[in-house]
Amino acid sequence: MSITDETFPELYGFDIFMESLSIKTNYQMGITKIEEILNKIHPDNVLDYGCGTGAIADALSKKYNVSVFDIDMSGFYKHHPAPGQPAALKALDMDFIDKKKELYHTVLLSQVLCSVNDEEVTDILGKIKGVIHENGNLVVSICNPYNLNNNETQTHIKIQPTGDYNSNFQYRKFVKFTGGTRIEYHRPVNWYISELKKASFIVTDISETDGIDIDNQLPGSEFLFITCKARREIINPDVSLMIKASAMEWRTIDTRIRHIVNQLEGPEKFFEKIVVTDKNTSGFLRQYDYADMENFIKKLNSLISDGIIDRVIFTPDESEYIKELSLKWFGVETTDIRASNGQNTITSIYGFEQLKTKYILQLDSDCIIGRTPGPSYLKVLKNVLENNDDALTVGFPIYSKTRADFTIGNNYNKWRTEVRFSLINRELMMNLLPLPNKLDETGKLALPWHRSVDMLNKNSKYGSYRGNDGNAFFIHVPNNYKNDINGWLNSMYSVEREYVNENQAGNVNLISSDPGLILPERKEEMVIIVKGRNVSFQKLRRCIKSLSRQDYQNFGIIAIDAASVNGMVEYLYEIAGRLFRDRITTFKNVEPRSSIENIYIAIERICKNPESIIVMLDADDALIADNALSKIMELYHNGADLTVGSMLRADKEARYKVNFDSLGKKGGGNVWQHIRTFKKYLFDSLDMEDLKLDNGWISVAEDWAFMLRLVELSKNPVNIADKIYYYDPSEDKYRRSREELDEIIARIIAKQARRTK
Repeated sequence: MSITDETFPELYGFDIFMESLSIKTNYQMGITKIEEILNKIHPDNVLDYGCGTGAIADALSKKYNVSVFDIDMSGFYKHHPAPGQPAALKALDMDFIDKKKELYHTVLLSQVLCSVNDEEVTDILGKIKGVIHENGNLVVSICNPYNLNNNETQTHIKIQPTGDYNSNFQYRKFVKFTGGTRIEYHRPVNWYISELKKASFIVTDISETDGIDIDNQLPGSEFLFITCKARREIINPDVSLMIKASAMEWRTIDTRIRHIVNQLEGPEKFFEKIVVTDKNTSGFLRQYDYADMENFIKKLNSLISDGIIDRVIFTPDESEYIKELSLKWFGVETTDIRASNGQNTITSIYGFEQLKTKYILQLDSDCIIGRTPGPSYLKVLKNVLENNDDALTVGFPIYSKTRADFTIGNNYNKWRTEVRFSLINRELMMNLLPLPNKLDETGKLALPWHRSVDMLNKNSKYGSYRGNDGNAFFIHVPNNYKNDINGWLNSMYSVEREYVNENQAGNVNLISSDPGLILPERKEEMVIIVKGRNVSFQKLRRCIKSLSRQDYQNFGIIAIDAASVNGMVEYLYEIAGRLFRDRITTFKNVEPRSSIENIYIAIERICKNPESIIVMLDADDALIADNALSKIMELYHNGADLTVGSMLRADKEARYKVNFDSLGKKGGGNVWQHIRTFKKYLFDSLDMEDLKLDNGWISVAEDWAFMLRLVELSKNPVNIADKIYYYDPSEDKYRRSREELDEIIARIIAKQARRTK
């Protein structure tokens, strides 16, 4: 019998065991992927930076013009005593490549960045910038961060405790082939993406090599490959970035500012990046949360230490200084930082005072920013100010399906100043002070600063330009959506991945926080719901691989991360997202939702086709056979509208006989078991109360809650006798109280029995 015999599902995973018996070198584990990537690139020449002994360069030089360099070339010269291919470079050669314009089309960094500290990573990427063509390819191979908790692989054994996935740290490992040890550095994948972008390398693809988790007999991965395009760095010594924030935004301020800086920088560079705020904790305009100044400041300080921003500017609370500042800017004296309409005016003005660049790109911290490939958005905005002597500000474009020339107004009126996000000619504005304003009856400024600019524009040649070149846009999030943190931030994540609902066009404010409107919808013939929380990378990889191997591929995926803290959602975005491309929608719980609520959102809001076949797949489980989905599809083509079973349990031998006529009895007819599939229109027929107990979402045994009802609604339910699903019970399952679980199941069955009487 073959170990891949699909009629014997108990052999599932045996191929991993057989493969784990062999010891392999880093070269063996990486060379195939390197050759695969270069075959797609077709480089004119290649520089292997950090070549070691030159084994990889030797293989590549059979097909490409290869040069090599290493800080210590002794290992290379030991294996290459005579000159020839690959050509060896010295440190002096590296220094003169840029001057001679003898640049490389492709540079390979294989196992280099994960072997050096953070400062050295920055230094190496800086050196690579000087030797690579604009639009050239950088191929980075690192010890896979998604392999962090894989203690033993075919190449090494970790001999030092490792830390949290989201942290940067070093550890030691034993290398099997050499018998020696080496130090390596762990960083989350997003750290590498960010550092590459800072160095003007834009990531175009991320992929993994295969590997084995020997301890757990699960799919591992030795190396992660990041492919990038080199971009010309656009340094703007005359532009500062000013982000306006308040302590009311403490819950999400770090996530949002990281988003803003990541979207606006690369290859553009600012002279300075600052957050301007005050120490006010009450009286906010359109307040949606309380202010937590301690956590707010803590998060801002972390952003400084991580190099995301340069400094935080707090508005002084001295009355005399505020009076002087208001007199300088508006010709009147006030001690109140807010204008008559409640907007914080003095804080913005103080930021303008503290920054010294000619231009300031100022924005609210609740702006979502989208970028598309094309000319520099910042160059376009600067050109508007530089080419029009009447341009005082230029608004950042909003999302639009059409382009529009930048103008000072329409046929009737000048445009109003865009306070939420605009590039300001600070130098010109300072020369035009004081701006027109007055005090109201309470002693506050009658106008916020941008309305003072409007008054100036109205009575002078100056104006605030608006237009859209299609290269970048922003969406403002109004306060009424900010209590829905999941919806708000998933909107942001979707825009980062270049998805925007078409109805957003022409609207400056976010039109909705509904997942059905902010996330890519699914309409495929079959939609797989993959859900989990803190699932290990090895199990998640097993799940994703089982989907990628299916002989039926006309399916979409809704991947749900239930507020994981172990990097699971990053794997879904960077690995699964790139593997399935536009066939996958990822929904992240920033604030945890119950499993049944996530299922409801996925099927009711994100899946739009009532005829779709919904397939439930836990992220820590897998499909056994490569034809599992085609078997299911065949049943639906033959008239099924729901299927149940069958599964192979990882923890024990068990068979659960399905009886569709015993729903109200103990065991619920075993219709709760994996694999569960059904037509979406059946789920649409459910009442939301079917999924609730005591007016709340059912917290456990959610499979019982909807499957009992769906079977009752089904006209042609089918039991799949073959074991096509691998069920690996989570650790969380064993932590649950059996008594609590039995009580909830009993109540669900009783609810079903009352319904069927």
